[in-house]
Amino acid sequence: MSSSFDYALIAVATVGKVLLVAGSGLAASRKLKFKSSVKGISYITVYIFLPCLLFTRLVNGISLDTFSHFYWATLLAALPMAIGFSFSKAMSRFVPLEFHGLLQLGCTFQNAVSFALSVIMSLHGLPWLQEGKDKDEAQMYVFVYNITSSVLLWSLGSHIVRSNKLEEEGAAAIAAAADSQQQTPGSPSPCEPSSPVEPPAGFAGRVKHVYSKQVKPLLKAPLLASFVGLAIAMTPVRHIFLSKPMEVLMGGMEVLGAGTVPMTLFVLGCNLVSDDTSNIKLPKIFIVAIVFVRLVLIPTIFFGVFHLLSEYQLVPQSRIFKLVMLIECIAPTAINSSVICSLYSYHTK
Repeated sequence: MSSSFDYALIAVATVGKVLLVAGSGLAASRKLKFKSSVKGISYITVYIFLPCLLFTRLVNGISLDTFSHFYWATLLAALPMAIGFSFSKAMSRFVPLEFHGLLQLGCTFQNAVSFALSVIMSLHGLPWLQEGKDKDEAQMYVFVYNITSSVLLWSLGSHIVRSNKLEEEGAAAIAAAADSQQQTPGSPSPCEPSSPVEPPAGFAGRVKHVYSKQVKPLLKAPLLASFVGLAIAMTPVRHIFLSKPMEVLMGGMEVLGAGTVPMTLFVLGCNLVSDDTSNIKLPKIFIVAIVFVRLVLIPTIFFGVFHLLSEYQLVPQSRIFKLVMLIECIAPTAINSSVICSLYSYHTK
């Protein structure tokens, strides 16, 4: 009985800390000019705090010798996203077109870093998860897990938000044009598609076109920080970044990275009272689908697959590894997805 009560207190304390920080954003948002202030905070969090956190943790915590202990986290990260994306495509036929992008974001992508770190850093009282080495190991599983999540979130996720926003703006423009003018014979119809833009002639022009349209949108700071940090950690260059002359650089980046979790939760709280005036009412099927996928379907399937892998001892048997994987599979989408939506001013509320 005492043990159950202790675990209940741990859960309450963990959730309470997360709600407290998000609540501060909720309260502060009433004094902020939402569109400018919160978007600025989102930029700072995504392009400064989060890259510093990812880079320093990967360089400090992983080496070529220890990566074999963590690589399963990278592989398992694809499973929840594959389940969520498949279900979102199946449910899209029941959801209005304007909500397809939000449905895919909500079902597919999760807060691989912010949510898991918030829970792990708030956990106290577990005898096998102590401050220091144990929590450092747990955080390394989170950062390695995030490599796969970050690749898909900042590439496919950003593409989903950007393309759906452009589609909605185009549909709104066509509707406005159709309402404001009477079509006459021979006049161009506002609903007629424009002719496709031809890429520049010549090899150099085509390479530049592909880079600007396909590659450049994927070069997000968190993704680059993950790849560069992992590349340095896996090569002999790592000892240079761990030396005394680099202590100022790495130490400064660690201080900045420490602001990632609170600032991300702060943005979440601000977005809860967004001044978005679009007054879009979410369909019930949309809400039910996301809640069912994130809280029921993904954890159930993931638990089953993970149990089989554990029974056949294909994955690490560490309690810390199992705890992190179970936390990750139930991670919600609101924080990181809302940051991306804030960057593109896309349905932030």
